[in-house]
Amino acid sequence: MNFLDNLFLSFPMKHYEEKPKEELINELKSAAGKPTVKNCYETAISVTGNIFYEWDMVSDEVVYDGNLEKIIGFSADEMAGSMKRWIALIHHDDVKCFNEIIKTNIATKEPVQLKYRIRKKSGGYMQVHDNIRFFSDTHDNHVRMVGFVNDVSVFKDQQAGNLNFLKKTLMEFTHEINNSVGVVFICVKEVKRLFTQLLRANTSTDTRFDTINDKLQALRKLVDENSLYSDKWIGDKPDVIDELYISFEELRKTIDGVSRKGTNILDYLEDTMNVSLRCKNLIKSLVGFMNQSESVKTRYKINNVIKKIIELYEYQAGTKQIDICCTYDPAIPDILMDVNQIELVIANIINNAFQAIEESQKNKFITEMQRVGVITIETHFFREKNVVEVVIMDSGSGIAKDYLPKVFDPFFSKFKKKTGTGIGLSIAYKIVHMHNGTIEVESMVGKGTTFRITLPLDNSS
Repeated sequence: MNFLDNLFLSFPMKHYEEKPKEELINELKSAAGKPTVKNCYETAISVTGNIFYEWDMVSDEVVYDGNLEKIIGFSADEMAGSMKRWIALIHHDDVKCFNEIIKTNIATKEPVQLKYRIRKKSGGYMQVHDNIRFFSDTHDNHVRMVGFVNDVSVFKDQQAGNLNFLKKTLMEFTHEINNSVGVVFICVKEVKRLFTQLLRANTSTDTRFDTINDKLQALRKLVDENSLYSDKWIGDKPDVIDELYISFEELRKTIDGVSRKGTNILDYLEDTMNVSLRCKNLIKSLVGFMNQSESVKTRYKINNVIKKIIELYEYQAGTKQIDICCTYDPAIPDILMDVNQIELVIANIINNAFQAIEESQKNKFITEMQRVGVITIETHFFREKNVVEVVIMDSGSGIAKDYLPKVFDPFFSKFKKKTGTGIGLSIAYKIVHMHNGTIEVESMVGKGTTFRITLPLDNSS
């Protein structure tokens, strides 16, 4: 493979869509009779519309070409000189990563593809993609670093438009869910009110049934005493009275049964109302998060937050034969947090744990008494660091190593049967970082997954 072939292969994928390889090589060859390195690069960069820079690591001199001034506003003369001038334009949050990766890849001789923000002459920052290659001398030492930089801010704008459309769709979706949950709450509340009245009325039913029985007995006696002097039609009525008496007794037993179970039924209705309210609060929190509204932080116990979420999942865990085991550190002080948002984080991770356990038991025969998996939740307080840790572990299917870096990406899901939107963990990630905390994931296929969340006691900054 000759120099032109190597040069062609170093271009971004965008180039392949614009011109075929043969046409580009012909342009390079005809650029100046003899295809020197300089005019080859100049022609190639003019075709791709990117920025080109070549850094001589020995002299620390950088040469720029292509669309430098068009893209970032600086001319080649303004940027000429040390590589430090280019690095000085990189956003302060990205420059450390840039330097570390370059240092590592100089040693490994591997090509580099980086995305970072760079400051324009106008003052704002733009997102760029830097496709870097290293060229060695005859002694196999790296003496030049060549970068092909293209503007990806247009793609970012398109992505922002897509996210705005998605945000609008999600807002409509959550609005419909919120209305449905609201109807459930109102209906259950009304049922509870009517059932309470029924139980109150039932306290006097025993006396009323006794009165009815006395009346029926008196009627039966009256019919018996007059049956000798009446026609056959009246004589047949005792059977009807007996049937009526039996029917009233069955009704009485039924009402007594309802009365005995009334307290439990009221508890079930109360639990349903509480769950409905909590769902509404979670939906409200999600809507607020999508609106990027400022969170409302109060001091609250993280253990109590988790306990409330577990209450929502107790019935589901029982029906799915999954155990939930919790160990709480009682020494944890109150944390400054947005309670609804942290509830959303915990709920999303637990929901993923349920899906992972279900996926691990797919196509397996499970008996009614068998437990299919376990979700373990632990809280810890590290006094020396003044942070709280929440650990959520599951015995599910696990996450493949290649998928781990993507678990917090929007719309990513490792589950073949997607039952959610795929945004749960991305929202959880952002909420935790809005609280100046961290969230990490460890996993082993076939063994399970562990999420570790750390939150500072005071994250008001």
